[in-house]
Amino acid sequence: MPEEGAEVFINGEKRGLTPLIINQLRSGEHEVRVVKTMYLPNSKKITIAEGQTYNENITLQANFANVTLNAAGDIYINDERKAAGQWKGRLLPGNYKVEVKKASHRPSLATLSLKAGEDKTVPLQAPTPIYGSLDITSTPSAADIYVDGQATGQQTPYLMNKLLIGQHEVEFRKNNYQPYKQTVNVQCV
Repeated sequence: MPEEGAEVFINGEKRGLTPLIINQLRSGEHEVRVVKTMYLPNSKKITIAEGQTYNENITLQANFANVTLNAAGDIYINDERKAAGQWKGRLLPGNYKVEVKKASHRPSLATLSLKAGEDKTVPLQAPTPIYGSLDITSTPSAADIYVDGQATGQQTPYLMNKLLIGQHEVEFRKNNYQPYKQTVNVQCV
């Protein structure tokens, strides 16, 4: 067995999970079927003689790809969120829609084609930032501008281009004046 926990059916009746010992199986021919998610099922006919102890090791063939996805954002596979930054797991063979999402960014999209038995590491394209503009003025002018706690190196009045959309805290500082803070919502135009 490649892994424990496969379902064992004898003559169509579920008898338990591997590893499995069955006592007092009647003599004669039996069909043993072993099934596990992400593996191809395997069946075998066995013949048990009266008083015989029979050992059988049925191997299952992997029906998955081992996948590692690396991204600068939240990873979604077929619209289901899987992880942030990196996801490792098994996927059945086939095609998958993969998205990387991040606040204030356009998601990146990719199609992932997988074959059984492959190990695949995929660096995903980063989401594209969505920028807006903010026209900043103050009275009095020539106040230092801080956005989200970081100095911009600019003074009012100032037109700030390439500011990520979403909420930001803008602060004005000027000698002999109290600092002033305001939350603004920058939108894409």
